[in-house]
Amino acid sequence: GKRLLVIMPPGWGKTTIVTQGYVTQRICADPETCILIANEKEQNAKDFLHSVKAQFENNELLRALFPEVIPVDLNETTWSASRIVVNRTSGRKEPTVFVIGVGGTVTGMHPDLIVVDDTISREAMENARAGSWQIMHQVNRWINQLDPLLNKNHPRHGIIFIGTRWWHGDSYEHVEKAY
Repeated sequence: GKRLLVIMPPGWGKTTIVTQGYVTQRICADPETCILIANEKEQNAKDFLHSVKAQFENNELLRALFPEVIPVDLNETTWSASRIVVNRTSGRKEPTVFVIGVGGTVTGMHPDLIVVDDTISREAMENARAGSWQIMHQVNRWINQLDPLLNKNHPRHGIIFIGTRWWHGDSYEHVEKAY
């Protein structure tokens, strides 16, 4: 499917399996791809990307199996806290992976895959429970803006939402209704 919602309790490895493992797998399968990783906090998305980068830098098995994907010199490519570019044959302008925080904007880039990991926190849920739905409404409006960003020409384009249900009416329920 073009849209996937993964809802599980905290501590079950959602981020490790999907945001880090699956993203690494997609890059190895198609180095020409572009993936956007989003999280409620941009710093968390950067931390997820750091884990993906570590696989390409330090995982000897991955390096042995996919040497054509791994840049020979990381100083001669884009390899930063917020974006990476692996070896490619095309001149695609979008990075292989880049990150944003929920509410952030993306201009002029069209990822093939968007991985939205934990759009809302327990704090946002507690605000909603107390009657302040402002954060939830802002996140829901941002979620509605994701679909037009996708590169619909890519055969495996899609959006993966990953998170923990906190409350009826939270942003994950919005995802279920919107998609």
